[in-house]
This record gives sequence, structure tokens and C-alpha cells, in this order.
Amino acid sequence: MGTGYQSYIWAEKEGLNYGCFTFVRDRDPAEIARLYGADPQTAQTLTADERRTHPAYPDLVSWADLGEWTLLFEEERARGTDPVLLAGLTPGTEAVSVHTNVLAHYRFRYTVDGRTVTYFDALSPYARHGTEPDRFVAPMQRIGLDPDVQPDLDDCDDDPEYVEYALPMLLALAEHVTGIRLNPETLGTAPTAVTALPTVPQLAADGPE
Repeated sequence: MGTGYQSYIWAEKEGLNYGCFTFVRDRDPAEIARLYGADPQTAQTLTADERRTHPAYPDLVSWADLGEWTLLFEEERARGTDPVLLAGLTPGTEAVSVHTNVLAHYRFRYTVDGRTVTYFDALSPYARHGTEPDRFVAPMQRIGLDPDVQPDLDDCDDDPEYVEYALPMLLALAEHVTGIRLNPETLGTAPTAVTALPTVPQLAADGPE
């Protein structure tokens, strides 16, 4: 059994299965928000219910200044895993993105200086891409994301642990990289603004570019 992801079970209970968590290191939060297409001066502190009933939902982005890292959070959108946006966010620094969607993809992307270092889907962790695809094999094993086993997803009785807990496990892996333990209170007090840019095309978020 994996360890370390249990502290993120709340993400499943909060209904956060469709969206994107992106952590960016050493960048001004307001500057990052502008790159997402948001105007920081229009930001409001919104609860989860207020975000989901906002007239512009889901074209919103929330952010939180966590010291060395800034968290960007989107529901039902995936700008934060787009390689083009990440290339603009990470010159001289790094970013970690966890993206989930209605098609049951659970994607992890680690970007350094504009290039994808490690990229994989939690439901097929054996298929990894990037300049260092094996960068996080050891923490993946500790968490329970077995990087070598190819599960038979048609056999529900044989589902590995990470099929049920993919999102908590990816958030635990993000914590391994950033040292930041995310909690629901952070999302409930984050400034939120409308994004003016169109949704990033799905194809842009699908590959390891």
C-alpha cells in the first residue's frame, strides 16, 4: 500500500476531480495570473460554492501565495498543464502541474526552464515521457504509483490502488517536489479572477512537449 497520499483524500471528497493544480516557483503571483489571462486587480476571494455558481464559471483561475511557490487552481480547465503556457512561466525556474478531466485522465507534468522533464498519466504510470522520465520513480513507488506494472483496467477486481486514489497520489507527488502540503482551506481563501483567454485546446495538454 502506498503512503503519503492519505492527507489528500479530501480532494476527492471536495469533488475536485476535474481541474488543474499548478505550482510555480519564484514567480510573482500577480504576474502569473496575468499570464493565465486574468486581471489580478479584479480578483475576489471566493468559496468553492461561489466559484461554481459564478457567472463566468469555469473560466476562472484562483491563486495562492505559498511563499517560494505559487499555486494556481482551475476547475474544469487545464491551462496550467499547457506546455506553451508553462514555457512562459518557467524560464529559470520550475513548475509542477496536476491535471484531471472527465475522460478519467490524471496527468502529472514537471517542467524546468520551459521543458517537460517528467510527464505521465497516473492510470498508466509505466508510460513516462520527458527529458528525465524516471526522475520521480522512487517517490512514485513510495506513494503507490507503481511505475512498472501495467494493470488490467477491464478487471475491476484487479484495479491497483492508484485507480481509486489517482488524484490524492498525484497531489502527494507534487508535495514531494514542492514541499508544500496543500489543504482545502487554501483553496477556500484564494483570490479568484475571470480569465480572458480562450480555453487551451485539449491537444496542447495531451503530449509531453
